[in-house]
This record gives sequence, structure tokens and C-alpha cells, in this order.
Amino acid sequence: MVGSIAILSVSRGAGERLAIARPPDDRCEAYHLYPQQLCAALLPVNCGQPFSPHGAGRSMDVHAPHEPIHTWKDFLLHLATITIGLLIALGLEGLVEAAHHRHLLHQAETNLRAEMTDNRQKLADDEKLLDRNEQRIESDLGLLSAVKAHQPTSVQLISGWGWDGMGSAAWNTARDTGAIALMPYEYAQGYFVIYGQQGVVNDQAINYERSIYKITEPLKGGRKLADLQPAEIDTMISNSQQALIELDYLRDLCHSLDLIYDHANGKP
Repeated sequence: MVGSIAILSVSRGAGERLAIARPPDDRCEAYHLYPQQLCAALLPVNCGQPFSPHGAGRSMDVHAPHEPIHTWKDFLLHLATITIGLLIALGLEGLVEAAHHRHLLHQAETNLRAEMTDNRQKLADDEKLLDRNEQRIESDLGLLSAVKAHQPTSVQLISGWGWDGMGSAAWNTARDTGAIALMPYEYAQGYFVIYGQQGVVNDQAINYERSIYKITEPLKGGRKLADLQPAEIDTMISNSQQALIELDYLRDLCHSLDLIYDHANGKP
């Protein structure tokens, strides 16, 4: 005859293991499916090891009834109560998680649209700077050709560069927080294309800026155009021509990005 069996209270937040109730004398009859034993076997007990399927800090308590269970009816009633309680808890947790995802997605889309608007304005300003810098380089080429032909001149080079570039903080944040994975595929793909092209433009802008610096390398140390050797003048002319090539390529990439922005029309 199996004696009475106590049903324990457990906490999922501190770790779990499944305990099978046994009678006081530890005989094999412990594994007979008496209602008391089956109910106790379904209840996990704290084993002192950290464990939580949803991460630390979340816990779920399952408490035993205040009165002993003697019949299958009592057992099934208690099991149904536990099951309904767990389903309600999991459902509420799912609602909270869904609300969090909606907020995360809304915030990401708001930031992305604001950043894209700002980037488009920066691109328009940068394209104007490219036109101005192209005129400067062409003017410097004329000056260098005059110096090479030994024509007297007191004019110095005016070459320089200006470029603001486009940001990607909102895109990086949305990607790192997982907000991109919550978007519809066509939206995520649209943002990927836009920011991918922006990256290509920014990379080419670096090449263009370096080509501008190379033009004036022979003038380092305070040297004047009149101090240069013919070979150095030729180098400056060659570097100026290369800078124009880099500028033209950068302008073409900017034009492609403009078309992508026009196609997106504010939304991928």
C-alpha cells in the first residue's frame, strides 16, 4: 500500500528536473500509476541549477493543490487547471513579445526613412561640389600646361575637394537589433539595395579624394610651380587627369543612386 505523497512547489527560474514520486519505503510500487504519483511525477522540483528556456530573469511557479489528490477526477481537474494556466501565461508572453517586435520595427522604419531623407539631401549637395571641383581641376590643368610651356604666371593651383558623404547609423542599428528580419522581404531587399549603393558611392569618394591629394604631391615642403622640374609638372598633369577620371566615375555612381532613390520614392 502506498502512503500519502506530498506535491511540491517548483520554480522554473532556478533550474528544473522531473521528480517521480515514491512511497515512503522506496519500493518498486513507486512507479505504479496511482493518481497521487502521476500528479507528483508531472511536477518538476528545484535542483539548484540555473535554467530557463527564455533566458535568465523569467520564472513560472506551479503550485500544488492545498488538499491531497485521491481520485482520477481530482488529478485531471488539477492537470487541466495547470495546463490552462500555462497556456494563458504563454499567450500573454507571446502578446508582449509581439508588441515589442512591432515597436522595434516601427522605430527602425522611422529612423531609416529619416536617414534616407537626410542622405538624399547630402547627395544633392555633394553632386554640386563635384561640379565645382571639376572646374577647379580643369583650371589647374590649364595652369600646369602653361607652366610646362614656360609661360610666366603668378597664379597658384586652386584644386581641392569637398564631400560630405552619407550615413548608415539607422541601417546598422536595424540590422544589429534584428529589425530587418521582421520586415517583409521586399522592404528589406529595398533597403539593402539603397544602402549597398550608398556604400559604393562613399568608397569611390575616398578614391577620388586621394587622387586630389596626389595632384599637389610635388609641391610639398612649400615648393612653388616655378621650382618644379618638367617631369614633376608632367606628374601633376597626369594626376590631375586621373582625378578627373575618378570624379567622373563618382558622378556616375551618384547618378545611379539618384535613380534608386527616385524608384524608392521614400519607401523601398
